[in-house]
Amino acid sequence: VPRAAGFELGTPVASSSPAARSLNAQEALLFFGNPDGTGLVGEPRRIELTTSTQQNCRNALNALIEGPAAQNTPILSPDVRLRGVYMLEQGELVVDFSRELELGHPKSALADGLLIYGIVATLTQQTLQHPDSGTVRRVRFLLEGSPPRESFPAQMDLSQPIHPNPGWLAAPRDAQRDG
Repeated sequence: VPRAAGFELGTPVASSSPAARSLNAQEALLFFGNPDGTGLVGEPRRIELTTSTQQNCRNALNALIEGPAAQNTPILSPDVRLRGVYMLEQGELVVDFSRELELGHPKSALADGLLIYGIVATLTQQTLQHPDSGTVRRVRFLLEGSPPRESFPAQMDLSQPIHPNPGWLAAPRDAQRDG
């Protein structure tokens, strides 16, 4: 079993894990930056869901990398590769990205927040959770199998797992106009 940053990783889910039985495509929310890039909005997308929370999260992350279908702002470069997804005990999901996550990322506190909390909001949503294979409560980030350097993202500490932060969710357009 691989080890990284003082914790043991489970077995990564391959693109087509035989242990995960397909439940068909269902609508899930992928969180991207809103059109002006100041907050996160959920964009409905059909995702292949399985009996594995880990595989569902992999499928959602690959869809996030593909980018938004609407006029929303992408949070991940299309060059990013997902190297692994690992489910740990007590609801911690570890996601391991290629170095392109850092290389293609704009350098600002706003971009850092949209990236990190967009991924966490996507992965912790109830739609991706399968009751027999765990619930994602927080997300730990790795780059090329190691914890990210202190310089990435510059404005956030990724030495600990990240919990969802609803403060990053943008108000729906109608509520913004009415308020």
